[in-house]
Amino acid sequence: MPNEWQGFYSTRQVCRLARVPLRTVYRWRARGVIAPSVLVIDASGRKEEGYSYGDLAIIKLLRALRIRQLNLRSVVTALRHLYDRFGPPTGAGWLNAHVFVLGKDVFAQRPDNWDTTLATRHGQRSEMRVLGGLFEEEAGLLVPRAFSEYIEINPDVMEGEPVIRDTRVPTFILAMMFEQGTSIDELAELYSPVPALAIERAVAFERSLKEKVAETTAKT
Repeated sequence: MPNEWQGFYSTRQVCRLARVPLRTVYRWRARGVIAPSVLVIDASGRKEEGYSYGDLAIIKLLRALRIRQLNLRSVVTALRHLYDRFGPPTGAGWLNAHVFVLGKDVFAQRPDNWDTTLATRHGQRSEMRVLGGLFEEEAGLLVPRAFSEYIEINPDVMEGEPVIRDTRVPTFILAMMFEQGTSIDELAELYSPVPALAIERAVAFERSLKEKVAETTAKT
């Protein structure tokens, strides 16, 4: 099974990693924008719904596009087309996806060029490189470029929690210990051979996840 279809993220995990308010994720689900696609049944028979790695990427992308104050309905239509055509936004196909913006509406180019015709019929269009730009800027969308040298999110490692790259050390553990008074040097000694710089970036990454979510996302 490809990585993008793996992983299990609770709604709260998705909100934390995508930096989207809980109420927004619930609202998107109620409106049919995106819903949990993974069902887990434990030994006692208890069922829990969650989101896949690909779902997480879609939600992060939705947030990034909504911050640009683009129309939600047209954003969703374009993303669904691209999802159907290229799969989840973790594959190379999305890097070269042809997306156009007209005012606040978004159009994804279909094989029959229907969207392109619609855009030109109503006036000038401009090609929106926001998708490729986001991948370049945020290193696959989920981990910002500023942290991607040291941090990774892999559904096969620690259940998809952010970790120090090429290790199984969760970033939230390092940040929690740092906040409790353990110094970077002490953490580097405890988690040797993880370098101190990687631990510093892990702490900074966790802080970035706690930053205030843009109000434009919350209003969708």
